[in-house]
Amino acid sequence: MVMSVTESALLTLRNYPSVSAYNISDLPYSNLPNYHGLQRKKRGLGHRGMSQFQCWQPLGTLKDSTPFYITVPKEPYNNNHLSQRPLVRLSLLDLQRLIDLSRIDPTSPIDLSTICNTGLFHLSVDKERHYGFHLTEEVSLNDWFFLVFWGADGFVTPVNIEVQYASGLVIAAVESVGGVVTTRYYDLLSVFAKADPYAFFEKGLPIPRGKKPPLDALEYYTSSANRGYLASPEEIAEARVWLAQKYGYAPVDIAS
Repeated sequence: MVMSVTESALLTLRNYPSVSAYNISDLPYSNLPNYHGLQRKKRGLGHRGMSQFQCWQPLGTLKDSTPFYITVPKEPYNNNHLSQRPLVRLSLLDLQRLIDLSRIDPTSPIDLSTICNTGLFHLSVDKERHYGFHLTEEVSLNDWFFLVFWGADGFVTPVNIEVQYASGLVIAAVESVGGVVTTRYYDLLSVFAKADPYAFFEKGLPIPRGKKPPLDALEYYTSSANRGYLASPEEIAEARVWLAQKYGYAPVDIAS
């Protein structure tokens, strides 16, 4: 009986034994041959040039120049980088502009949440570790030669603002028009809760209790000259009069 090629192939497969250790083999190129260079005299590493004397230079050595670990023995700009508290800069010109554009109500107290609700300033707690705002008198202009005191002279709205840091000139600029400045410390969890309350309550966390300032910032927030929130009201009243005499303006009564 003459069978076709297909029938012959099927009959051959039917007569083959089952798969066992005797009828299997490795795939092609699955076991590569050994590198014979590692079996010779120098094991493939060579013995010419500098390697035959083993006179390796120290790690980091530059040829015909002073090594970098000698030219740059230390990096002082990285000292205490973990304890530093970055702040987002907010100028008096930006604050006056926000008031003029009705993004901030000057009749209500202004704090961290009020500034973030404008949508123009963002505090990154998880990435940049922002601890709040730094109220400055500087103006962000392309003309670098422009004096930075324009913002202090151009602020004309009395406000009650709370920031994390402010210089004496900024405090004088706000108080000269009848405003009040208070510097207050917030920890990172409190900053996150005040900057974005919706995202904070989505996490299901309890409302945090504000922590006390660290030791390196305790002196600043207890000083009446800096209008710290831990300073006594009597000392702050005396500091307002002293600052008015320093910059030459009439002190404004807060009650009025």
